[in-house]
Amino acid sequence: MRVSDGAGRQLGAFAFLALSLSFGAGCKPSPERALEHGRSAEAKTRTRGIEELLELREAGVPGLIALLREPDAQKEARQALSRLGRPAVPGLIAVARDGSQPDPSRSTCIELLGELKAAEAISTLVGLLSDPNQGEPAHFALVAIGPAVLEPLAALLTDAGASTQARTLAVGVLSAVKGPRALEALLSLLRTDAAPAAVRTEALRALTHFEDPRAGQAVLDGLTDRAKEVRKQAFELFSKNPDPRALDTLLKVLDEDGWRQSAAEALGQLREPRGFERLGELLGRDGGPGRLEIIAGLATSSDPAIVPVVLRTLHTWDLAPDAYEIAVRLGWKPGSPDEQSLVDLAKHDKAALLARWAQVRPLLLADLQSKNGDARINAARWLILLGMDDALPPMLAALKASEDTLLATTYFGCGKPQLVKAASAWMERRKVVIDEGRDLPPIVWNRPPP
Repeated sequence: MRVSDGAGRQLGAFAFLALSLSFGAGCKPSPERALEHGRSAEAKTRTRGIEELLELREAGVPGLIALLREPDAQKEARQALSRLGRPAVPGLIAVARDGSQPDPSRSTCIELLGELKAAEAISTLVGLLSDPNQGEPAHFALVAIGPAVLEPLAALLTDAGASTQARTLAVGVLSAVKGPRALEALLSLLRTDAAPAAVRTEALRALTHFEDPRAGQAVLDGLTDRAKEVRKQAFELFSKNPDPRALDTLLKVLDEDGWRQSAAEALGQLREPRGFERLGELLGRDGGPGRLEIIAGLATSSDPAIVPVVLRTLHTWDLAPDAYEIAVRLGWKPGSPDEQSLVDLAKHDKAALLARWAQVRPLLLADLQSKNGDARINAARWLILLGMDDALPPMLAALKASEDTLLATTYFGCGKPQLVKAASAWMERRKVVIDEGRDLPPIVWNRPPP
């Protein structure tokens, strides 16, 4: 069939247009050209460039990563890499490993590896835990990847050559991912005395995220750990969840210098009668060691049963004020004139004591002759401070009958001539030399309480 010249020209135009559209649809811009578009100052062109890089898949990854350094493009570039998914992983790993790359770009690539759950990046991320700038991003990426990271991290904890930072961050990942393998690795680390104390402390804290009896036992074991940091952390954790199984351990710790306050605080929270009984014995012991620590520890107790324990120290100069505050906080009120006198002594309320001198005098004089050294010295100091001359004869008689060097020393520095003379003669007879730097500071006759 013969086609007219006009029709032929029209068909040729359609054919050319179809060919052009077909060619255009199959033609993608080069990575370089797409990157140029992505760096454009014009938002629509920039977005088109990022989409072009995304269409290039693996070939577009370097360009998208480069755009992470561009303030106007970095957000869209990050989203594009996330959308691309698995094809982006090799390029992201390469940048994460490259220490010459800017830290913000590396951090973003590390975050994306976690977001994409890239198991092939685990060894790289574990290695980055020791990086001072990329350790934290690597930690969160490993958490995002999940259980596949447990075995490599368990191995890291046993590596004596690994940095403290790397091992500490690894502990954090294990506590977040959890699972039996994580629990075993943390318990094993706690049993390794050679591991840094900071790492073992973090492991003990991490175990509180596990609902397992072994985790609770680890806290109890930590109460006697040889590392101070671990032990301190164990007491802090114990205070949040007191465990009666610790009673015997805490009673032993009460005998250790430097740990009495922590043990007393824990026993106060535990509320076990046997614990209160032992605390009372220690506080009531004449001149016993660590009583200030014990009182300080009991200051946090909310159990009224502790009141009789602390009231034993109202006759003791340096313990009475704190003991009184604890007792009042727990609802105690003085129930007799003698108890009111002890309260006034604890409050160092000289005016109230002088106003009630008729009731206070026999109490102090009885304490002055007590076999309890704390009560005896407390009474002597208060009799001096109150400065009432009608107390002088029994004070002199008490010294004459006493073998207490501290009582003589207290008199000797008080400034009252009769007491100073008697104390000097007492010490001369016994050839006592005063070490003024060691004894209590002087309490002066009829002066305000220090």
